[in-house]
Amino acid sequence: MGELVPLLAVIGVGVAWQKLSPGGVDAASLRRHLNALMVYLLVPALVFRVMVQAPLDRHLLSVVMGGWITIAFSGLLAWGLHVLLERYSDLPRATRGALVLAAIFGNGLGAALPLLHRLYGGRQDDVALGFDLLATIPVSWTLGVYVAMRFGNGGGSINPVRQILSLPPVWAVMLALLLNALHLPPPLLAMEAIEGLAQAALALMLLSLGLALDFRPHPGWRWMLLPIAIRIGGGLLVGLLFGVIAALPTEDHRALIWVCAAPPFMMGVLFCDRFGLDTAAFALTMSAGVFVYLILLPPLIAALPL
Repeated sequence: MGELVPLLAVIGVGVAWQKLSPGGVDAASLRRHLNALMVYLLVPALVFRVMVQAPLDRHLLSVVMGGWITIAFSGLLAWGLHVLLERYSDLPRATRGALVLAAIFGNGLGAALPLLHRLYGGRQDDVALGFDLLATIPVSWTLGVYVAMRFGNGGGSINPVRQILSLPPVWAVMLALLLNALHLPPPLLAMEAIEGLAQAALALMLLSLGLALDFRPHPGWRWMLLPIAIRIGGGLLVGLLFGVIAALPTEDHRALIWVCAAPPFMMGVLFCDRFGLDTAAFALTMSAGVFVYLILLPPLIAALPL
């Protein structure tokens, strides 16, 4: 647990910023600008640095397969959650949609990646990046958009392929994997500059996560435990079983479990805003999920006899 204290401290700075707004800069504005900086510069640098050096072997294939299976399993349970909420709750449709969305997709970049980097010193960064870029992003911009449009009441339609290809991290991973497969290492000086940007990305991910947390009460709070259980508990179960079936080494297995069990993805806030879902319900579910992930889950995963 001690290894996570620095991570929690940086997240705490983001939470404190929400209350204090130093220099008159409110948390929403700061998070918007930080997200733009990360998406267009820092995260692509981090993705490129990790994936251009990652072994293109069974390890990466296991991560991608684990990601797709996790999303499929979470999606199946989320459909059951939809049926349950429709029959037994009085939640409005927009709130039910937000909870279903929160149950399906995990935050591989914003929560799992900094944690894995802290626990394993960068050796397992490719697990979080491969999971997020090769599984979560493609499915979230297709299935996730479909779910948001079905439950929402606005925003119109989008082109998922165009949206995915507009994300610089996606181009960074494609270029990195191409150079990796062709055994063409980038110039040393370029990699040193990229390394500096990548290190900045890890800290700012945690700060941005803290800026996004929202623990304001919501009328439907009693039902929010269900998507958290699906996202974190279901993901943990898939990661555990898949790692056993795939006979992954212990460290690889634990890293995969951490990523499979990641809390709801921050991109969900954008989906809720865009398609008229209950943003407050999603934000509270995501925030509670982060608490469970970083406070309650570590001793459980550490105790697993892998």
